Amino acid sequence: MGDEKSGVSKPTLTRFIEDNHKLISTLAILAALSAFSNNLPEKGYGKILSFLFFTLSLLVCVEIELNFPYTTGGRLYWFQ
Repeated sequence: MGDEKSGVSKPTLTRFIEDNHKLISTLAILAALSAFSNNLPEKGYGKILSFLFFTLSLLVCVEIELNFPYTTGGRLYWFQ
């Protein structure tokens, strides 16, 4: 009740996904490109591209992790 009066609401998973849907979509695309480029017929280029896409997806994962709100309880606590 105190949160409703002050205008501050508890963080929820739905709110987190709404706020970060572009990053989550980018992560999915980079992971798919990494898996796809690993199967390219060229020997060297496919592995290099796969590594680059995987590295970029790790950077996006770090950004998503940094945007994750800290909470001490509730449903969102299980995703920390």
